[in-house]
Amino acid sequence: MATGPPEAYRPTLWLDDAATAIVAALGVPAGTYNVIDMDPPTNAEIDAALAAAVGVGALSPGTPGDGPLARSQRVSNHRLREASGWAPRLRAGTEIWGRIAG
Repeated sequence: MATGPPEAYRPTLWLDDAATAIVAALGVPAGTYNVIDMDPPTNAEIDAALAAAVGVGALSPGTPGDGPLARSQRVSNHRLREASGWAPRLRAGTEIWGRIAG
């Protein structure tokens, strides 16, 4: 179960997409860029995708927790997309679990 409330956003990124972002970032002006999914999933979406990938109806409830990892992190990769044309291929938080479990 993801740390934090079910409705909290959790930015994720597939490793292959991280690699292409690094290459894209080599050609952009110096600055700070977010390298994440186009549409960060919520903890509930991540938990549901993981449960489906392992063939269970739902994950066992856990303690939501607190601290930095429990906070909703609704961020955007818009700046890097505009500067470089880069975009991730997968919505990592929901699409990777089936690949990993397979």
